[in-house]
Amino acid sequence: MMKKAIISSAIICSILLVGCSNNDVLESELEAALSQETISSELQNELIASITEETELDSESLAIMIDGGVDEYTVSVGFPNDADSDGEMIQKLVEEVIQDLSETEAATEDKIVMKIKVEQY
Repeated sequence: MMKKAIISSAIICSILLVGCSNNDVLESELEAALSQETISSELQNELIASITEETELDSESLAIMIDGGVDEYTVSVGFPNDADSDGEMIQKLVEEVIQDLSETEAATEDKIVMKIKVEQY
């Protein structure tokens, strides 16, 4: 009896949690010629500067995470649900920043895959 109640509760909680998270995640992918040094030192600062300059968002409301390894990185950007900014616009800004940094990176010829995820929280 107790086991059925626990299983039923877990199923109901799972259904409710899935129903509450209706945020869309925009994803894209591009190749860029960036060194690991540029990714770790400049990319996040450039993203924050570009997004705050082009939108009404402030830097403290952005959640930016850069994760990856040698051949592939994921750049995740989160912004508040109540923001007037559009996820597609932020996605384009992220792509532009990556492309601009890639163009200025003369020493690196190796291309890496940059996956971009933008989500409202």
